[in-house]
Amino acid sequence: MKYLVITATFAPRGTSAAVRLVHMVKYLSELGHEVQVLTYDDSTLTLFSAEDAALSRKVPASVVVTRIPGGPLRRHFFKGSRNGGSGATAAKNRYKRNPLISLLVPDPHVDSVPGFIRAGDALIKQYRPDVVVTHGYPFSMHWVGTALKRRFPQVLWMADYGDPWVSTPVSELPRPAWRKWLDLHLEKRWLRRADLVTVTTAPTKALYESQFSFLKGKVDVIAMGYDPDDFLEIPPLTRPQTLEGKLLLVHTGRIYPQARDPEPFVRAMEKLALEAPNLFDAVRVVLVGEGDDHVKQLIRGSVAEQAFVFIPWVPVAESIAWMKAADWVLLFGNKGGVQIPGKVYQYIGSGRPIFMTLLDKGDPTADIVHLAQGSMVLDSTVEQLFGGLKRMLIDRPSTKTEGSSSDSKLAFGWPSLMAHLAGTVRSLHADIGRTL
Repeated sequence: MKYLVITATFAPRGTSAAVRLVHMVKYLSELGHEVQVLTYDDSTLTLFSAEDAALSRKVPASVVVTRIPGGPLRRHFFKGSRNGGSGATAAKNRYKRNPLISLLVPDPHVDSVPGFIRAGDALIKQYRPDVVVTHGYPFSMHWVGTALKRRFPQVLWMADYGDPWVSTPVSELPRPAWRKWLDLHLEKRWLRRADLVTVTTAPTKALYESQFSFLKGKVDVIAMGYDPDDFLEIPPLTRPQTLEGKLLLVHTGRIYPQARDPEPFVRAMEKLALEAPNLFDAVRVVLVGEGDDHVKQLIRGSVAEQAFVFIPWVPVAESIAWMKAADWVLLFGNKGGVQIPGKVYQYIGSGRPIFMTLLDKGDPTADIVHLAQGSMVLDSTVEQLFGGLKRMLIDRPSTKTEGSSSDSKLAFGWPSLMAHLAGTVRSLHADIGRTL
């Protein structure tokens, strides 16, 4: 089959959404499908995010990538790099500078929609794809999808979501109350034309099917996944001398304090420093990725500060090398029982046991973490986390343990996920062909 993937987030941009789209393209191609991509040009993609050259190298040579420039509004409203603080903090600062951002509906990519529609129209006429895939965030891409579906009803349209839109919006922009009604109206109108909607978790699927009754039977779960090739090809990072002999607890990626509060864990580390100094001296917590100012302030000046190591943003391959060098990997659970952090699947792929702080009893992430043998899922209280840290350090094995069974690894690998998606699309395409 022929796929046309339309996305505002793709390599060389080093973000979780770009990781999802690159692996979708890579493994659909390996399954024998023809894939083309329509995305922004490199300068637009890396305007607010660092460049990950290794991610670009994963795009198969057979995949034709058409790149177009972005519109001027996003450049104007989003001046300055996002790096150096959390996405939520940066968003608040931009909103203070430019309160008119909320008028960009559905998001600051809206002025790029006409260009994507024109380019998509030309590619469909030339390439004749069986399937058009649009990815949100940004949700402007689903506007592109519904417009192209109106023009080419015989082409199957799949709307892929990294995060939900209306019910659990992404934190890139503050959203005034009047926007919720408008966004809900737009999302409902656009999704009526979708042949398939893909989301990353079962609770998100249930959310969409309850929010939009016409989607029942049209929503499928495609988790974030991990690439088995990465964990075969990327060696563990060689530990700096300062970390030799320590139990290494590694967290990769951004920490969003509003959704994944790290404070109870920091307080538990402080308690460990005061009440069990010998155990405290044996552990180091490595935070790899874009640092959040609130988290840094929480740790700096703390009695536990010496146990924390901050590593600035690194490409995906290097973050995986850190996971493989770890004894345990650290995960802060989400508030709200809908989404699952994409990093948990890479953690599963790494084979390391997971130390998870549970903020919400309904967090579906816990069910995934339990698949990793030897992991701990602990209520996010100081006492619970303190006890877990002590057990982890007292029971410390002489060699690294493999935390994930081969079955759980296989289920969340991108090859398995894309084989499932391709089968769903093939069946749906055959059904639609019979009704046209």
